[in-house]
Amino acid sequence: MPKRDYKQFCPTARALNVVGERWTLLIVRDLLIAPRRYSDLRRSLTGMASNLLAVRLTEMEDADLVVKKHIEEPSPRDVYALTDRGRALEPVLLELARFGFPLLGMPTDEQPMMAERVPLGLRAMMHEPELPAGRLVIRFALDEGDQLVTIAAQRPRGQRLLPTERVTVAAVEDHDRPESDVVVRGSMAGLLWIREGIIDLDAANEQGLLSLEGSEDALTALRFLYRLDAPAA
Repeated sequence: MPKRDYKQFCPTARALNVVGERWTLLIVRDLLIAPRRYSDLRRSLTGMASNLLAVRLTEMEDADLVVKKHIEEPSPRDVYALTDRGRALEPVLLELARFGFPLLGMPTDEQPMMAERVPLGLRAMMHEPELPAGRLVIRFALDEGDQLVTIAAQRPRGQRLLPTERVTVAAVEDHDRPESDVVVRGSMAGLLWIREGIIDLDAANEQGLLSLEGSEDALTALRFLYRLDAPAA
């Protein structure tokens, strides 16, 4: 099958020549979470034929989006990882996720919520214009996993960091007790429903779907950042 070419002198068209093929951006999504083996991608990208995955990875290597490399830890294996150019697509994926949140509906047995995608979901749920100027650490103790979101303080003018450079999301191991400014307990579903105005924060707290712990300033920053004060529909 010939590769897509819109044949237009336009940066958007040229970008879509590279990333507009089916499955390409979903491969980028999964590699934004972590480098992965071919078998990991096969498992994650349900519905994608193995031969098509091989073709897409080859195309993405040719486009300098991914690179195949050998790593030794925690066990020797070959993995695919994003290049700097591939990682530059992160803001694009985050905006696509934000556009898609209202379209999600409920997870099903055929389309379950995958815990490995929770870190990227927590990142995409942020309303970036409300990123606090100072450092903020949020612990999400969720049914789908325990994650620590760290927002670095913004640098002075002339040294500004992009939102993607300020935010890191890391899993919290069972034995860790990291310090945080605010703790969110509940589920990704509860967090999403509040953000989308399906239920309000007070009702979610009363029903045990979501609870918040922290200082008044940290809780205020969290509510603005994740749009947790949206009125219920």
